[in-house]
Amino acid sequence: MDSFPKQENYFQNWISVIGGILSVFLFAVLLFLFVLDFWAKETNPYLGAITYLILPGFLVTSLIIIPLGAWRERKRRFKRGYVRRFPQIDFNNPIHQKWAFTTIGVCTLFLLFTMVGTYRAYEFTESTAFCGRLCHQVMQPEYVAYHNSPHARVACAECHIGPVLSNLFCLDKKIFEADQDPH
Repeated sequence: MDSFPKQENYFQNWISVIGGILSVFLFAVLLFLFVLDFWAKETNPYLGAITYLILPGFLVTSLIIIPLGAWRERKRRFKRGYVRRFPQIDFNNPIHQKWAFTTIGVCTLFLLFTMVGTYRAYEFTESTAFCGRLCHQVMQPEYVAYHNSPHARVACAECHIGPVLSNLFCLDKKIFEADQDPH
């Protein structure tokens, strides 16, 4: 079985295409919201929650859908009996070089955006707007009193959680304190 029929790319199936379209759309929305948050004069906790906590999960899910569609397509072709065992990649071929450099570039950009987004998500969850207006809405009187007190210069997380480097169990403490009823 040396002669294989002309095969299209594994990524040319409806699952991978939908994953690709969703990924491009979600990345554009995420980039727009990131710029919007960067230029905002006042911290909006809901914008931060959507930008740094919710949308990245959907983006990663849509990115995972792309290779899952290709894997499903390869499995379908394998049942028909015309799948090569390994792909043939030749870096002397200019087309393969172009795809390799494009893949490396896209992955590098994605990792850079992931690093910035992760830092911004951490910074967002440490903000007083996150604590007082999003996470602990039941503490509205305390949040207003906080802004009119001498403590307004100190972030909530500095007292309630402490410095991250000295507290390795910061996330556990946040989760534990989130379960506590303040009243």
